[in-house]
Amino acid sequence: MGNEPRLSPSSRRATMLVIDGDAGLDQLLKKVIQEFDLGLTLCQASTRDLDFAVLASSPDIVLVNLAVSRVCLYLLPEMQQMWPDVRVIFVAESDDVHLYAEAMQVGAYAFLPKPPEPVEFGIILQSATQPTRAKQRAAATPTA
Repeated sequence: MGNEPRLSPSSRRATMLVIDGDAGLDQLLKKVIQEFDLGLTLCQASTRDLDFAVLASSPDIVLVNLAVSRVCLYLLPEMQQMWPDVRVIFVAESDDVHLYAEAMQVGAYAFLPKPPEPVEFGIILQSATQPTRAKQRAAATPTA
């Protein structure tokens, strides 16, 4: 066993791009991140900011409030092409089954009613960070 530097699992935090603009949802998100000890780095954006600079951030998770940006529902395939491992979570006030079905058809990771129930929100965010944590562990493990 050599003296190769080992990466700590927390050396690369998962990043979440939040396309929202709703102060209540932002507060709930921050509370859930803290309570579930998710260690997410948040990047806020509005639909006006969805240019190359924001898209170049390569987030692990994208949280979209469909009330603010329904266009993101239709941009999901492009997001997935740019970031193959991205998990996109949609939040909407609507209980429209067709909207839910459409989001899941285009590849959403999850769809939550607004306002999300904190425990369910935490569990989904925790699950969404798991692929990033697995990659961190694999990167930290020395190869033979």
